[in-house]
Amino acid sequence: MVAVFSNNREFIFKAVVEMYTDVATHPGKTFHFPTGRLACLFVGYPGAQLDLLPAAAPESFAGVGYPFAVGAIREGDRILDIGSGSGTDTLIASSLTGPRGKVYGLDMTLAMLDKLRRSVAAMGAANIELIEGNAEQIPLPDASLDVVTSNGVLNLVPDK
Repeated sequence: MVAVFSNNREFIFKAVVEMYTDVATHPGKTFHFPTGRLACLFVGYPGAQLDLLPAAAPESFAGVGYPFAVGAIREGDRILDIGSGSGTDTLIASSLTGPRGKVYGLDMTLAMLDKLRRSVAAMGAANIELIEGNAEQIPLPDASLDVVTSNGVLNLVPDK
């Protein structure tokens, strides 16, 4: 998480972008919150599932849980991952929904989107679309999704 000492919306967004740019570009660095593959394993991701992903995705993971434990995603679903970051959840959702489904990865940190874009290409995941933006203004039509997931990012959003 990001320690923010202001309620100014622009200040908060700037602090979040700076922090997660650092997580994307320096994945081996120690932060004040758990990151990386070890954080994934700690919150419940099966190692075998992580092994199917390009290593760059989980190396910058900064989530707070394992959203797939509930089994909500079905083949062919349309999914939005709010705060997709480096893509651990976006890529897993892509494999769960299969080629008939669609996964949108929404993030406002360009370094994370760039990292995710490379992982999408490495996996050949044709059912993923990346969107630059934030959780306050989701650029998708109402009722166009089957599943929405967010792995901790809503804590960082000024207007919840």
